[in-house]
Amino acid sequence: YGFADAPAPDVVVVGAQSGDDQLGPWLRKVHEQHALIMSVCTGAFRVAQAGLLDGKPATTHHASLQRLANQYPRIAVRSSVRYVESDPLILTAGGLSSGIDSALHVVELYYGPMVAQATADYMEYQGQGWKTNTGAGEPKQVLPTIPLAYRDHETLWQGTFLPDYPKPKPEMPVVLHLALVDGQYRGTIDAPTESMIGEPLDEVRVDHGSIHFTLGSEHGPVDFSGTMTADRISGKVTHAGGSPTPLTLSKAAPSSQAAR
Repeated sequence: YGFADAPAPDVVVVGAQSGDDQLGPWLRKVHEQHALIMSVCTGAFRVAQAGLLDGKPATTHHASLQRLANQYPRIAVRSSVRYVESDPLILTAGGLSSGIDSALHVVELYYGPMVAQATADYMEYQGQGWKTNTGAGEPKQVLPTIPLAYRDHETLWQGTFLPDYPKPKPEMPVVLHLALVDGQYRGTIDAPTESMIGEPLDEVRVDHGSIHFTLGSEHGPVDFSGTMTADRISGKVTHAGGSPTPLTLSKAAPSSQAAR
């Protein structure tokens, strides 16, 4: 089936995927028809893209919690839970095993706890998260690195970077987002070719024309040190203690005027 001729579903599971242009409108349509929508892992981004999580609590894979908060600041992103009932017809789950807990919770909603337990026993699944919905620590909200109220005061810095880790790659476009929040700089970085959107900077220091920021990556920490003028940031990137690589960024249009 395609989106146009698919039968009306009772339950829709949105897994980790890049999505299709037709997915968002279709999710909104089936939500209006009272289908239950359940996301697993980064499938929450597709549900958020459809506008179905605005003003609601939600979760995703633990490695993407901060990115979800940054990219969709109207969502109350929750950590340390297996799944979240975003509304009576939307559930968002963390990673794979959290998805199992969320699915068993759905079975419990439809058929009761005895059938849900029998299903878990049949799968030889011993996790109890579908009953307790607890993770590592107390549930808490993950706040956007740059709060929504400061987005209009954000500055964009654009350039290209020639990475050499873990092996040489083609030039990649980079967009740095900076904002002064309560007297301290905060920021995120976009590198679309690396599937990096709204990646939070761990630390940003701006002092008398110098700038330094760090961020984590799957290949180790990345550090940037350089100079900052009214329209230019120039310096060097060091990855995991390796050789410095030049990076120059030019000031672009305010983020409120640019496509995000």
